Amino acid sequence: MPEAGSVDRAGSGSWGASWVGDRLLRNTLAFWVVSAAIFVVAWSWRPVHRGDTPYPAHCRVRTAYPTPDGLLARAFHRVLLSNEDSWEAMRVGLDQALNRPHEPLYATVFDQCLKFQYPPSSLLSVDLLAKIAGPGALRNPVLNGISLLFLAVTLAVGWLLSRQALREHGAGPVGWALPVLYGILFYPALKSIEVGQIQTWLNSLMAIALLLYVRGHATSAGAVLGIVVSIKPQMALFLLFALVKRDWRLMKGLSVTAAAFGVLSLLRYGLAPHLEYLGVLRMIARHGESYFPNQSVNGLLLRALGLGGNLTFRLDQFAPYHPVVHGVTMAATFVMIGIGLYRLWIFRAERGLSFSLAVLCFTMASPVAWEHHYGILAPIFIVAFSELSGRPGALGRLWVPLAIAWLLTFARYAFTMMFADGPLNILQSHLYFGALVMVAVLYLLRQGHDESLAARPPVA
Repeated sequence: MPEAGSVDRAGSGSWGASWVGDRLLRNTLAFWVVSAAIFVVAWSWRPVHRGDTPYPAHCRVRTAYPTPDGLLARAFHRVLLSNEDSWEAMRVGLDQALNRPHEPLYATVFDQCLKFQYPPSSLLSVDLLAKIAGPGALRNPVLNGISLLFLAVTLAVGWLLSRQALREHGAGPVGWALPVLYGILFYPALKSIEVGQIQTWLNSLMAIALLLYVRGHATSAGAVLGIVVSIKPQMALFLLFALVKRDWRLMKGLSVTAAAFGVLSLLRYGLAPHLEYLGVLRMIARHGESYFPNQSVNGLLLRALGLGGNLTFRLDQFAPYHPVVHGVTMAATFVMIGIGLYRLWIFRAERGLSFSLAVLCFTMASPVAWEHHYGILAPIFIVAFSELSGRPGALGRLWVPLAIAWLLTFARYAFTMMFADGPLNILQSHLYFGALVMVAVLYLLRQGHDESLAARPPVA
């Protein structure tokens, strides 16, 4: 990120300024070029790993799309056809819920080596899509095509969030493209596309909620969050956010929408799978995942202690239980929730930073926070950049930690896999550490925002 005090409006008439904007934006573009080079190197430098534990025979990968020859054909195959991390589990779960309602939903799906970990209400999205467009709408190409549209919406939201800051800095054509450039260079968001994850939809919806909340549409923001809660229940913590902030419009929108989805789910799938899901949540909280893309305290500790597979995602089991890991994980969960809610009653007028801090903390509070769960960081970076670029004085020192947070989170440094079997496997958690830095940046920016408001002279 550009350094503090980099605004240079005197040169706004130069050729470079006419295309990029002032010095701040030119520095930002230069930082993007460096980031792009790092991204490519980090993505391509992958150590060979041959020690994967074989799956049981009944867990072998099932695919209806044979891999074609040719680079472009393989890329198309990967983006639209073969990636079904969410979709296969949701298709099997929906079939189980509708056609065999007297059998346990989650136990039956887990027996097929599919870790279906969403609440029953998450099935309403694919259920409705199948009702409207037919069963063929649940095929991978359709669902992944929808994900690409959601990714485009996320990029558009990032551009809208940065529009005021770009206008203030006289952004030229290239300057206006910067939010999109940074958005397409963010590994967690791209990862959900690569593996076929409904998290792409959730990242987009949370970005929309952020934009709505920043613009003062709290009820609408709450309604969008209610949709998210139907798939990702941990975001119901925004009810506490609304309560502490005394934002009754946000609470109304969220609670009404989430309740509506909950009632529909109960009527559609019955009470039993909802009660069974409570046991699933308990199991996830107790065990967690040791696979390195789990960027949480739980994953960090499991890998440090050598518990479970580091480089292999086990379809048929979770990590082994360890009381210390469980206890520290629960403590970290409450700490992150507390940070997300801390002093909200003071920052009543501020919206974007408080919302961003809360959604990031609530994401990190989960025992299992996969890399693609951090896709919401892309618009959060834009909120922080816009806030910091508008107040380059005493807070200018935050450019450095903001750049560090970006460099730790925007790419997957695959070379860290070579340390999987030793104490340096903590380096595999670079995304988590970057998110922690971002939490500190957001907290300090929010505090500085409040102090700047207090320092303004009263309006006559």
